[in-house]
Amino acid sequence: MHKKPTTVFENARVAGVFAGYPPQLRPRLLALRHLIFEVARQTDGVGKLQETLKWGEPAYVTAESGSGSTIRINRHRKQDGQQGRNWRLPLR
Repeated sequence: MHKKPTTVFENARVAGVFAGYPPQLRPRLLALRHLIFEVARQTDGVGKLQETLKWGEPAYVTAESGSGSTIRINRHRKQDGQQGRNWRLPLR
């Protein structure tokens, strides 16, 4: 059973960024946001995510546990029908 992506935001600035997305793209980005929260919730050791803005983009940080890397999501500005994800994967 798929849950409907939540549109409840703790951070008003992040909510404003999502409200500014084109209507045809907003549902896909909300679904991606929902997936990020669901995977974090189901993964041991992650803890509560902090949703914030980094470089004006919605960003998801494991502030509670300090595990993992920041994930940022945004639209592709030149092509409103495309979305993007960005995360840092340090190589050792």
